[in-house]
Amino acid sequence: MSENAHSIVVVLRGKLAEGSGEIYGKYLEASTPIAEKYGAKVMAVGDTLTRDYLDVTLPLTIVVSFEKEADCDGYFLDPDYIKIKEKYRDPSYEEVHISVFKVGMPITENDTECVVASFANLIPGTEEQYQAYLHGVLGIAKNFGLSLLAGGKGLDKSYADPGFEINSLLKFPTAKEADAFFNDPEYQKIAEKRHASYTDAELGMFKPRVLNLD
Repeated sequence: MSENAHSIVVVLRGKLAEGSGEIYGKYLEASTPIAEKYGAKVMAVGDTLTRDYLDVTLPLTIVVSFEKEADCDGYFLDPDYIKIKEKYRDPSYEEVHISVFKVGMPITENDTECVVASFANLIPGTEEQYQAYLHGVLGIAKNFGLSLLAGGKGLDKSYADPGFEINSLLKFPTAKEADAFFNDPEYQKIAEKRHASYTDAELGMFKPRVLNLD
């Protein structure tokens, strides 16, 4: 499986305003040259999948990576991009949340039909419990085809929402395997350590697709 050298990931979760397809298309067209200037790579665009074990309902997720933090800052703080954002992006979205994090290991290839996005802050003093949770997940991950797309520590940026300490994009072959994983009795036992370690947790799932402006 191929890996890339990018180290910064931006996850945008949003809901487009009704009837904003045309203006959003103009945003994408106008911002693309600036994205290319800073080496931005679109890792995934996806539609949210709803489940009773999830708590994120914003319908659109876009994941973009940059080689360096300076490139990410350069893109979002570029004067030309800011003008485009204010003219096209801001009126396109009814709601938008942006998270930025620095990966802890190389980003793997987006070769899956299902991505689970997990964001959380760690309760002080629960570090050992959290590590026990991760160890437990690793022990059963292969049973469900679970692997890591990207994960790392959140960065606080003026152009994003307050950063989460823990950011993970998890890959499953299909949503069926994700359902089996989260509903598995062994995982649910392991997850007790997760629930006791996390605060401000958000868990969402989306199906990657080719970006469609219709």
